[in-house]
Amino acid sequence: MTYNNINNVSCTKFKKTERIKGFNAFSEIFKNSKALSTPLLTGHLNIDYNTEEINKDYEIENPLFEKKLKVGFVVSKKKIRKAVNRNRIKRLLRESYRLNRNNLISNLNLNANLIIGLNEKGTDFFKEQSKMKIQDINEQMIRLLESVNAEMIKVNRAAKIKRGKTI
Repeated sequence: MTYNNINNVSCTKFKKTERIKGFNAFSEIFKNSKALSTPLLTGHLNIDYNTEEINKDYEIENPLFEKKLKVGFVVSKKKIRKAVNRNRIKRLLRESYRLNRNNLISNLNLNANLIIGLNEKGTDFFKEQSKMKIQDINEQMIRLLESVNAEMIKVNRAAKIKRGKTI
C-alpha cells in the first residue's frame, strides 16, 4: 500500500517485519552496537559483520534470509514520565523515519538493526516545547540516517576486503 505525503512523494507503510520487537532483541542490540548521534537524536547501530553469501535460489525462496535493516524506537521513562508524551515522541520518530528511509542505501549485503531515541538535548527540547512537531525531528533524522549510511558503507567495504574481493 502506498501513500502520498504533502510533497507528493510516495512513501510506503512501515511494516511490522521492519520493526525490532522484544526486550531481549533491544538488550542485545544495546550491548553490541555503535552509538551515532545528532544534537537531538541517538541511534544505536548493530551490523552483522559475518554476513555470508547465500545461495541466490534459496534466498529467493526464503524471505527470512533477505538482507535488510530493522528499526526500533525508544524513549526513556526516566526522562519523559508520562506515557502519552513518550508514545507521541515515538510516533513522531516512526513517521520521520518512514518519510526519510528512502535516503538509506538498501543494496548493501548486510543485516543491520537500528534503535533510534532522544538523547539528553532531545528530551530537554521536548520538555521546553511539549508540542514537538515532525519538522523538528525531520532534519535530525536525515542527519542520523546519513551517519548510518556512512557506517554501513564502511562495514560493507571492510567485509568485502575480508572476503578477498576488491572494491
